[in-house]
Amino acid sequence: MEICIAMALVAILSVMVFSFYQLMHGMASENKASYDYLEDHAALKDAICKWAAENDTPGSVFHVTEGGLLSVSGSGAESSVTFANGVLGLGDQEISGFDKIGTIAFSIKGSLIKCKTTSNNPNGKKTECSFVFPLRCSGNTIGGGDAHE
Repeated sequence: MEICIAMALVAILSVMVFSFYQLMHGMASENKASYDYLEDHAALKDAICKWAAENDTPGSVFHVTEGGLLSVSGSGAESSVTFANGVLGLGDQEISGFDKIGTIAFSIKGSLIKCKTTSNNPNGKKTECSFVFPLRCSGNTIGGGDAHE
C-alpha cells in the first residue's frame, strides 16, 4: 500500500513538473519570436533612416503612393522603399533577412515620416511597432495618408 501511495505521489509530481516545463517552453518560444521581430524592426529602422538621410537633399520630395511605396524624387534619380517577403528594397539596393516582419506601412505628416511594421509570427500573435524620423528639407514633402504594403 505504501509503495502505491509513493508511486502516485511521484506520478503527480512528474505531471506537475512536465506541465511547468511545457508552460515555460511556450513562453520562451513566444519571447524569442518577439525578440527576433524587434531585432528585425531595429535593423529595418536603421536601413530606412540611412536611406532617407542620403536622399534628403534640397529639392527632394518624399511621398507615399497608393501602392504602398515610400518614394523620393526631385534633385536626383527617383528612389523608392519597397518590402516583400522579408526583402527590403531601397532604390537599387536589396537587403534580405527581415523574415520576422510581415508588413510595413508609411505615412507622412509635414516633415515627419512614420513607418509601422507588423510581425510575421507563426503562432498567430500580431505585434506592431513604429518609428518616426524627420526630414531636413521639411518644406519638400507631400503626404498621401497611410499607405500599406
